[in-house]
Parts: sequence; C-alpha cells; structure tokens
Amino acid sequence: MVAVAAAVIFVAAGIPSESSSAAQIAAVVAVTSPAVLLGLLVVARRPDNVIGTLLVALGTVPLVVLAIEAWGATATGPTTPWPAARVLGVVSAGAYGWLYLPVVGLALLFPDGRLVSSRWWKLGVASVVVPLVVQAVAVFNPETYVAGGGTVPGRPPIDVSPGVVDAVGALSTLGLLVVLAVAMVSVVVRYRRETAAVRWQIRWFALIAPLLPGALLACVLSVVLFGAVVPLGVAALGILFAAFPTAIAVAILRHDLYDIDRLISRSLVYTTLSGLLASMFALTALAAGLVLGRGSPGATGLAAVACTLSINPLRRRVQPVIDRRFYADRRIALATVNRFVTDVRDGRAPPEQVERTLQSALGDPDLRLLCRLPGDERDDRWIDAGGREVIPPSNAGIPVGVSGEILALAVPGAATEGRRGLVAEVLREARLPVEISRLQLEVRRALEETAASRARLVQAADDERSRLQRDLHDGAQQRLVALGLDLRRVERSLGDDDPARTTLDKAVQQLQIAVGELRHIAHGLRPSALDDGLATALRALVRSCPVSVDLDLDLSDDTQLPEAVTTAAYYVAAEALANALKHANASAIDITLCHEGGSLILRIVDDGAGGAAPDRGTGLTGIADRVATFGGCLRVHSSPGAGTSVEAVLPCAS
Repeated sequence: MVAVAAAVIFVAAGIPSESSSAAQIAAVVAVTSPAVLLGLLVVARRPDNVIGTLLVALGTVPLVVLAIEAWGATATGPTTPWPAARVLGVVSAGAYGWLYLPVVGLALLFPDGRLVSSRWWKLGVASVVVPLVVQAVAVFNPETYVAGGGTVPGRPPIDVSPGVVDAVGALSTLGLLVVLAVAMVSVVVRYRRETAAVRWQIRWFALIAPLLPGALLACVLSVVLFGAVVPLGVAALGILFAAFPTAIAVAILRHDLYDIDRLISRSLVYTTLSGLLASMFALTALAAGLVLGRGSPGATGLAAVACTLSINPLRRRVQPVIDRRFYADRRIALATVNRFVTDVRDGRAPPEQVERTLQSALGDPDLRLLCRLPGDERDDRWIDAGGREVIPPSNAGIPVGVSGEILALAVPGAATEGRRGLVAEVLREARLPVEISRLQLEVRRALEETAASRARLVQAADDERSRLQRDLHDGAQQRLVALGLDLRRVERSLGDDDPARTTLDKAVQQLQIAVGELRHIAHGLRPSALDDGLATALRALVRSCPVSVDLDLDLSDDTQLPEAVTTAAYYVAAEALANALKHANASAIDITLCHEGGSLILRIVDDGAGGAAPDRGTGLTGIADRVATFGGCLRVHSSPGAGTSVEAVLPCAS
C-alpha cells in the first residue's frame, strides 16, 4: 500500500517526466520490495515477533522519504504547489536520518524482538532523538531555502549562525553513525549471552552486517565526489536491501536451512582469494609489461595464466587459516574424528564408539549411525549401534560409502540438521571405524542368532526328554507294574506244588528289573526330583554316593529359577560327580550352590587325581556347550595330582 501511494505521489508530482529521477525511483522501488515482501512473510509466520514489522519498515521508509521529497518538490515546480508542500520540502532535507531507524531497531531487537537488557532502552531513545536533531538542523539551515541556495521558498524561521548549524549538523550525522555502531555492539553482546540456537540466528545477521558500512560508505563517497547517489551507490544499496532482509528472514524462519559457519567461511575465503588474485594479476601484468613492453597482450595473458595456476595453491593455504577462526566447529570436529581414527588404528579405542565420537565431535547427542547389513541385497536392512534392526528415515540420512557401496547412514539430530555438509565431511574421515564397527555389529548379531538357535535346540531337547520321561513313567512303566501285579495274583491262585508258580515268580522278578531300568532311564532323561527344586534334586543325586559329599546349598527350595537353568545346573553337577567317582578316584567331594548378582553359581571340587581336560572329548564338553547356550561360562581347573574344580556360572532372571 505504501509503495502504491508513493507511486501515485510520484506520478502526480510529475517526477516521471525526468527520466533520471524516474529511473532512480524505479530502482528504489525494486530494491526495497524484498524487504517488504519478506517482512510480510515473517509477520504472517511469526506475528508475535516485531522483526517482521521492522523489515516492512526497512522497505517502506525509503519510499516514504522519496514520496516526501516528491511532494515537497511541488513547492518550486511549474504547477500549483500541493498543500503543505513547503513544510514537506523542509522535512525532505533531513529525512535521510529516518532511514537509519529500522536498521537500528533490527540490530537492537534481533532475533526475538526483545532488548538484550533493560539498559539498552537508552539507545532506542537515542535512535529517535538523533534523527529529530538531523531534522531540526534541516529546518534552521539557511542552505535548505532558496535564499541560501536550496529548493524551499522562504527563509529559516530563526536566523542561526551558519557555523553553529554546520557544527550541529556534523555532530548529528556522526551521532547517526555512533548509534548504528553501538546497535551493532548490542548484537555482539547478545551473541555472547544467548543460547546456541540464537547464536546460529545471529550469525545469519553477521553474514550480511559488513555490507551495511560498505553500502553507506559507497553512498557517502558518491555524494561527496559527485554530489548525488551515482549508480555505484545505488548498486551498493540494492545489494544491501536484497541480502539484508533475506538473511534476517532466513534466520527467523529457517535458521537451520544451511550451515551458516560454512557460508561465512567460504564467503571470506573467496573474497580473500579475489583480492589476492586481483593483486597478483596487477603485479604480474605490470612486471611482464616492463619486460615485454607496455600494452603487450602477452603481459595480460601471462598474468591470467599465473592467476589460474595459483587459485588452488592459494585456496589450500587461505582456507585453513580462515576456517580456524570462522569455522572452528569444522576444525574441532575433524580433529576429534581423526584422533579417534588414529586410536582405533593403534588399538587404543574400540571402533564401536564411533557413534558416540561423532555425537561429541558434532555437538549433536541425537545423531544416530545406522549400519547396513553386509552381504544383503535389500536396501532396507539396517542396524543401530546396539545391533538392533531398524528402519531408517526416508529422507534424512547422510550415506557413508566406499567405491559406490553404502556402508552406513547418519541421521542428524536437531543440532546438525542444517549442517549436513559438515556431517558428510566428518563421516568421510570416519569411514574406517564405521566399516569396522559395522562388521563387528554383524558378527555380534550372527553370534547372538547362533546362541539363540542353540538355546532353542537345547530347549527342544530338554522338552523332548521331559516328554519321554513322562511317557515312560505314565505309560510303559505303569503298564509293567500293573502286569507284575496281575502275575502275582495268578501266582497266588496256583498251588504250592504247581510248576507254573516258579515260572511266574521268575517273570515277575524280570518285570521288576525292567521297571527299575525304565525308572533309571527316565531319571537320566530328566530327574523327577527337579519338580521339587534344584536343591532337592542335588540332595537326591548325592544320597547314594559311595564317598563323602559336602553340600553347601545357599538356595531355598522355593527360589524361582528358569526351568532350563535348573536343568543345566543339575547336569553339570551330575557329570562332574560322575567324573570324580569314575576317573579321579576321589575320596571327598564339595558341592557349593549359590545365587548371586542375577546368576546361579555351581561349584564342584574333588580331591582326586586331576588332569581333566574338556577338550579331550569328555562329558565336560557337552555341559560346557549347554552352559554357553544360556550366556554362561564353565571354568575347569584340574592340575594333575591336585584334584579338579568345576565352576558353572549361569545367568538367570531370578
């Protein structure tokens, strides 16, 4: 609306008739449009933040100033003067001071619309008072009026010494620059006090801030040298008015859009390179011109070749220097990762810590590293640092690869979402530990699957033994007992001298032997005493032992243990006891059982001959495999002549 109103004033005032003025007005409207449009966007997205309103003001204040100048110009124009044209003509002479006000407001209130502290309100007052002083100087300055060589009819309302007016005018202009400089200092103060997110936003502001004094200097020089804002000054203002609101809008709405530190560093690198190459070109061309002759095309060509060959060497030397100061995060991150890679290569650090190292190096505790399962043709199988299979996000991963093969995928968190270039660069340095970690995770996953498969097989075998034990006890054994009772009844019904009585008696005895063998077989498959607890089963196991057995069972009968664990512990005790009796000729055996730290610990110690070795195909190999199935371990110490100690540690949930 302001732009439309200003255009109406321009046309009505007849300014477009002057082609140069019309071109300048069109240029001003063009360069201020981004600030207005982006300001309206910020107002729509963040209505609670005054920064959007200040952006709109940044674009509209120049239009208002031009409209005032156009209105005031009618006071001396060929047509009838507009109402209040003389007043606006005087105002237009000092209206340039108001151009600073939106910039100062942005510096003071960026990015959340609040002052750094309550003490900075004085600068806000000064930012309004100083333009008012500039405006007052224009009112009392004789040079503003026709009599003093100006454009406004009449004379000053009060005659003031020209020296006083010039002094106050110079001080007020200096005051504008001081206010602007102090406002920029407030940005630095805020940067040091605020959080990382606000600092990220301020760095977008800092990226464009150097353009402001440059544009002002270009305008001042153009006015001093040429008496007006020549195209050089207009171009500088155009760049400023396009870049400044763009950076502020990005900082407010999407400060994580791009790695601003990288952008600042690269901008400085290429600016420095441009200056160095321009100087090199001039010096080389001058030196070659002295040798080949002034104006020689060979001198220019030689200078161009020298600059072309120097670009990469200069860049390799300039970039580390600038990165060290303006892109310190990159230097620190790469140094941290390279140090970790060296430690992994030298065996001082485990490669599994690569995810934690990346999180520390990049300052992103939410970053996740997902490894692709090797040897798999599908692209959707990934495992995290814990070895769990996961589904990666569809559009947020940064791949890590070698020779076109994707090894892993880094998923940035909130802190590195806008720094994907830095994350990718750090990941390239961490390829070695990433690959090793991936392979180790796959090996661990394969071992876990093997252990789970072995546990299922052992459990299936135990279940089958239990079924056979029940079938023997409830089936064949009961039938044989019933058959023996029937035969006894038949035997009693016969006479004492009946020859069949002897035959039946022998048959019953054989049946009793068969029942005993079946009972022994059933007990070997799975001791029924385990139904009453492991402690009860161990007491029953040693009851008929021919040597002295000392039982120390720190385990009550009501202690709840997994069925598979109690079965495994029983077989360990049975095998160790059998070996001590059959092979070691032991005279005393100690059995200790306790439940500590979430594990069942069983220890069998004898005073026999020793020399037992699980790797020689003894029964200890089988029970070692059974113990390992549950994630436990079996330790055997058996020196010749010093007895044997067998210790089993079985993790359990109880």
